[in-house]
Amino acid sequence: MRQAPDLDTLYGAARPPRAKSGKASGVQAAERNPQNGMVVVHPGRIVLNPILNPELPAQLKNIGDELQAGAVFKWNIARNGQLMLAKSKQPSGEKLGLGHPTLVGGLKEPEARMGGELRFGKPGAKDREPVFYINNDSGRYSEYADRNKAMLANVASRFADLGFPVDTQWVDKSDAALKTQADLRLQKKAAKDRVGS
Repeated sequence: MRQAPDLDTLYGAARPPRAKSGKASGVQAAERNPQNGMVVVHPGRIVLNPILNPELPAQLKNIGDELQAGAVFKWNIARNGQLMLAKSKQPSGEKLGLGHPTLVGGLKEPEARMGGELRFGKPGAKDREPVFYINNDSGRYSEYADRNKAMLANVASRFADLGFPVDTQWVDKSDAALKTQADLRLQKKAAKDRVGS
C-alpha cells in the first residue's frame, strides 16, 4: 500500500499567520468579516485542482496573460495540501489589499503551509529571459523556521504538473535578513522624510 506524502515535509507545517510589530494576530482588520470575526475568503480565489475546478486550464491561460501584463498573484498551500491562488496586484499596479490569509479564509486564524507570490519577470540575473516564477515572499506564512528551498521547488512541481511551469526565486526570510530589510525600509523612510521637509 502506497503511503500518502507527508505535507509537513513537502510544504512546511500548517501554522497560523505570523503577527508583525507586536500585534496579537497576523490577520489585518480589512481581512476580517466585522460581523463574525472570521477571515474573509478572497473573492478571486482559485483552487488549483483540476478535479475540483474543471475551468482551471482556461483560468491558467488567463493568469499567464495577466502576469505578462504586470499582474501579481499570491499563492498558498492550505492545511489539506490544496494549492490556492488569487490576484494581489492588477496590471495597472493597483494593489487589491487582501493578503495570504484570505486564500485559506473562513476561520478566525486560518492555518496554511508555505506561501508566496507568482510573478512574470527576470528573477536573479538581469540578462535572462523573462519567465513565470514563484517566490516564498509571504510575511505571514513563509517566515517560519521550517520553510526551505526544497519546499518551494515542491510547489513549483505542482504548477508544472498543471501545465504551468515556473522557476523559483528564494527570498531570505531569516531573522537577520528580515532585520536588514526593516533597517533599509527605515533608512529609506528617513531619507524621504528629510526630502519632504
